[in-house]
Amino acid sequence: MRGTGKRRKPAKNASDQKQDVGWEHATQVEVEGTLRIRCYYCLDNFACGIFRFKHHLTGTNHHIKSCVSVLTDVCQTMCNIVNDLQTNLIKKRTRGEEVLVEVGVQDTKRKKVLLGF
Repeated sequence: MRGTGKRRKPAKNASDQKQDVGWEHATQVEVEGTLRIRCYYCLDNFACGIFRFKHHLTGTNHHIKSCVSVLTDVCQTMCNIVNDLQTNLIKKRTRGEEVLVEVGVQDTKRKKVLLGF
């Protein structure tokens, strides 16, 4: 029997969507039956998402090794993008905390669960 007919919307950065700027510097390949991201500069394969791959290009060592072959301008561009994403995430979490305080959530553990920490 088939499902209800409702289709899940594909993830914004799913491999067939490739709307993220990070995909300009990598491609998705299958290695031993597992999908990986291959860097165009160092040709290494990574089992990660495009966000973590951008950290590879920036050289931040954020749960992924740095690319030794990336061009300086690409590194700087990715660094600016990653910084903007982190800033937006912090703002979103801060707004979430403000809302929780307004509605009276005082328990620290509960705040962490509600905010996704």
